Amino acid sequence: MKRVMSLLSILLLMVSVSAMAADPIQDLIDVAVPVNIDGKQPGLEEVKAAVISGCRKRGWIPVVSGPNQITAKLDVRSKHFAEVDITYNVNTYSIVYKSSTNLDYNEEKRKIHRNYNKWVSMLSSTIQREFGVNAQGF
Repeated sequence: MKRVMSLLSILLLMVSVSAMAADPIQDLIDVAVPVNIDGKQPGLEEVKAAVISGCRKRGWIPVVSGPNQITAKLDVRSKHFAEVDITYNVNTYSIVYKSSTNLDYNEEKRKIHRNYNKWVSMLSSTIQREFGVNAQGF
């Protein structure tokens, strides 16, 4: 009986550890583009440049994939791969999951390895910084 209980405990621990590694995908929808110090919105080309520069600074490879759209790819240690679509206009931008490899993506539950959401969040923070001090209102 002790052996069965031990095996069940180990199995439960393994299942709970693997479940903790997956988080719901957090697409960033309509993130506000900060206004310039003079209160004006940056132009479309300025937003595009900030997105591209932010991607590059974070190690994502950006490719213009359509009007107001960039596809960005991240390859981590040639082991993990993530791809997102970034759409933008003068007021907002969105970062949406497109595909991945070796990140335990579960299409039915829309869950993925927790690092994916961290990478996307850091990408968005870097894009925000690319708008510069003038955009922050300082």
